[in-house]
Amino acid sequence: APFGVPQALRSDVIPTARTVTDIADIAQRMCTESGLFCAADVGPADGGESINGFDGAWSLRAAPDCSLLHVENVDAFLRFRTSPPVLLDDATAVAEATSLLQAWQLLPADAQFERTDFLMQGETEQVSPGVFEDVAALTFDSAIRVVFRRHLDGLPVAGPGGELTMLFGDAGQFVRMISGPWRTVSSGTPVDLVPLGDVLQKLADQGSDATVAGITLDFEAIQVNGSELGYFEYGCDRDQSMLRPVYQLDVTFTEAGGALINDRIHLYADALPVAAEITGPEKDVCVLPDTELCFEATADCGVPPFEFEWETSSGEALGSGPVFCTTFGQLDDPDKPLHRPTISVTVTDSLGSVSRDSIQVTVSRVGDVNCDGVVSVGDIGPFVLAITDPQAYAAQFPDCDLCNADCTNNGVVSVGDINCFVAILTAD
Repeated sequence: APFGVPQALRSDVIPTARTVTDIADIAQRMCTESGLFCAADVGPADGGESINGFDGAWSLRAAPDCSLLHVENVDAFLRFRTSPPVLLDDATAVAEATSLLQAWQLLPADAQFERTDFLMQGETEQVSPGVFEDVAALTFDSAIRVVFRRHLDGLPVAGPGGELTMLFGDAGQFVRMISGPWRTVSSGTPVDLVPLGDVLQKLADQGSDATVAGITLDFEAIQVNGSELGYFEYGCDRDQSMLRPVYQLDVTFTEAGGALINDRIHLYADALPVAAEITGPEKDVCVLPDTELCFEATADCGVPPFEFEWETSSGEALGSGPVFCTTFGQLDDPDKPLHRPTISVTVTDSLGSVSRDSIQVTVSRVGDVNCDGVVSVGDIGPFVLAITDPQAYAAQFPDCDLCNADCTNNGVVSVGDINCFVAILTAD
């Protein structure tokens, strides 16, 4: 069993919303306990997208739809210092944060202290053209941050949604509090966990096109430095209908140029990752203008049923379902005589896992072998080169395509295209 735990919970998110009354109650508690927001006028703002309250330099903001809460002493947070502040030690900062949150009734029952860290003030100066260095006297820790982490069924909930932070500045002055959505969830259903080794092997089998949480990874190598079982909760910028068990991986990515990037990613632990694949037509397909072309996609692993959504590289929706058909015309743009649209499919499984695949289509302009937008005697040399040395042709005309020389449209550029090319060239 992964990490000695054979099962974990899969919990549905129960939609909840903060109201003006809820935020007014918080302001009243903060007034009673800390003398803050006693004169605040709490009400909706930004067309109802937030609920705000202000008391001088103090601001209280909430996102009603996802329960995000933000309290800040704006003057203290933005203040520039010329000397290091006197900060609380770790134990005192944790005790102060816990005491305030409990007094304000803002410390969730499932929150646990995770760590302390520091906010740094940095100032740089230009020491030579284009070269900047830190100003040592103005670079120091400016505040201590206390981080609380949500726990579900005894396991940590990673991500911004399950995080609550308190920031203290000079002499223990309260500076800011931010609470993630901390979404309300059902009691949950126990589900079997897929061993981490199986998940990693599946990603390795998929190769560099593997998609994790909707993000396509394009690296030479991924080294796993550490792992932890838990859950993941997104911030307010992303909808989430379920909290699922995940493996949190501390990884090092190796880019194509050799650069190393340390990061943390999450992989769902209750199902193998879904993988989208466009199975038809073949890659690098070439099609005549106004000819119907059908695309077909499949989904591997994940949890069915699957949703398939097709779109262009610019995000224009094209259709849905595993099969999608369309036609392509030529571009009416003399600067881009060759039309090469990219078509993408996004596959979403029943649990919200996402994977993408794409294919580039070339809409041929038969006879325009140099891709200058017209068929003329200037295409003769490139046509001969395309027949005799396709590699040299591709190198000399990288923005063009060999299929423009396939005048017979049989998928092969050969001497069999000569008569057809001459006919196109000499046609009125």
